[in-house]
Amino acid sequence: MACNIGTLMEGSTPTTSAFDNINAQAKNRLFIVPFASLPHNILELIFWNLPPADRVHLCLTCRRVFSILVSQLYANIVYAPDTNKGDGNNTVTAGLGNFTVINRRDVSQFFSALNLKNATFNFKYADLVQKLFLGELSDRTIFDLSRWRELECPHFGNLRFFEFSELIPIRPLTLEEAPNLTKVFIDENFCNEAEIHQGQVDFVDFSKITEICFKGKMGRNEDMLIFGLLTKHPQLIGQITGLHFMVDPTNEHYDRVYRRVVGFFAILRRMGLVLGNLTKLSFPLTNHSTAVIVNLIGKHVYFENLSHLELYIEDDGGVINLVESLQELSSIVRERGSSISHLSVSYRLTKEDVEKNHLRAMSLLRLMEPFMELQTINIRILIEGLDLSNLLMIFGTPLSNNMQTLRSIRIDASTPSENLVASVLPTLGDVNMLFPHLNYLYRCSCKSCKEIMHNLLKFNDFPANSGMMEESIQVSTLMIVGHELDASQGSMQTEPCDFARGEPDWPMRIQGSSKAGGCLFDHLINYQLNESLEGFPCLETFEICGMVYVRDANGRLSLPFQEKFSGLSEEQLTAMVDIRQIFDGAY
Repeated sequence: MACNIGTLMEGSTPTTSAFDNINAQAKNRLFIVPFASLPHNILELIFWNLPPADRVHLCLTCRRVFSILVSQLYANIVYAPDTNKGDGNNTVTAGLGNFTVINRRDVSQFFSALNLKNATFNFKYADLVQKLFLGELSDRTIFDLSRWRELECPHFGNLRFFEFSELIPIRPLTLEEAPNLTKVFIDENFCNEAEIHQGQVDFVDFSKITEICFKGKMGRNEDMLIFGLLTKHPQLIGQITGLHFMVDPTNEHYDRVYRRVVGFFAILRRMGLVLGNLTKLSFPLTNHSTAVIVNLIGKHVYFENLSHLELYIEDDGGVINLVESLQELSSIVRERGSSISHLSVSYRLTKEDVEKNHLRAMSLLRLMEPFMELQTINIRILIEGLDLSNLLMIFGTPLSNNMQTLRSIRIDASTPSENLVASVLPTLGDVNMLFPHLNYLYRCSCKSCKEIMHNLLKFNDFPANSGMMEESIQVSTLMIVGHELDASQGSMQTEPCDFARGEPDWPMRIQGSSKAGGCLFDHLINYQLNESLEGFPCLETFEICGMVYVRDANGRLSLPFQEKFSGLSEEQLTAMVDIRQIFDGAY
């Protein structure tokens, strides 16, 4: 039985006989006991630990279960474009939070159902929605969101926040459609709506807003809008808990957003106001940043209350100026930031400048050194030409300083085949010394590796146990692993920086069905990874370039939904043979 969220969005209510319609596999997997009589909290725990399709199956079993869980299914809705548009088996592999994914196959059903009323339980589906993430829905051939907004948008009585794409002209939801918003995204569409209201922002009830996100290029009136927002709604300063100056880590020039930060805090200085209840803060730093402005931010934010800090750093080559800003921020955190438990850093170098990479690595080390109680760390490095020592400086310090508290580690780098893998090849001996448990093919006793080694030895003459043979396999293995990381990174659906999105588990990753035959990357590092992270007692997830490891029932970190490694493709085997021949002097 094909079952997705659309199954629940047609206005019908399941009966007790709906259980009979569920396929035998799901029945065996899910319904071993009479679960309908279980307490609410147990049903919810089961619900959120199931794959998405099985969550729908669970809701359809009987009326009691439906009445308990349907609100959970609709509470947090995320639109995610398909990674593999021809494959209907996309799976949530990370960001295992309490949200439901919709995609191109059921997006129309979802929006059609929002106006439907469930007669049995007397509710509208729109009233169940609390968070609506539609930032990725901009393709009108999939769904015309602007038309829906104008002609069919229902009343969202319990909606706390929504996100529309700034790539399409669409009016934001107002008091009329969503009277209980607590978070608002201020972007170009918001600014256009303010112009319609003669510069006023009263189409949103700011007495209830606790979180503000400035996003995208906004509009020509953005300075006046921010000024009016702060001067006409001064109560905001005391009530907001989240302030985010968001950037697109791959496409946007950060200086524009940085100037927005300067203007915002200059107004606060003029008004003599302090963000006393702020717990989440996101902002950019660039080569035009100054220690003076960072100090100004520190004066108007109680860093003692911060739990989430997110930094977007852009470097155009003038790293010296940036170093001073990072040092000032590091000093503030050292003195007043001991409560920060969630750190996200994105560092983007806009042009190649290898000569100063050591300085960049040292600056990032100094920046992250004061953080000692982190629960989640999210580091994205878009820097070309880093070497092994640079990588160890950037990643080593924040991990070693927070071993006892970290629950989630997320690491990303631009083009990992070049900037993670190829960059360490010149120091491969050091890598093997630091990570002695890497499971190279010639070390592994599994049937697949033995078969690969047998095939490799047929093509070359030097002995199976020679150092040259081992080195050639190490190099070719890392090259294959690099391409796997590139492919995994390409499957990511959302930005890596998460806290402005409202969920600590954001961003999720949507990937296609698991790779046939598994991946060599996992086969290579799995044992080493678990050995290296054994000293992290609280760690639940580890992600590197889209490869997401989750703590399984046996307490080990593993790739969920991934097939076991069963061998190399013909192309990969040929690449290994070619590397062997290079080492053998054939080329």
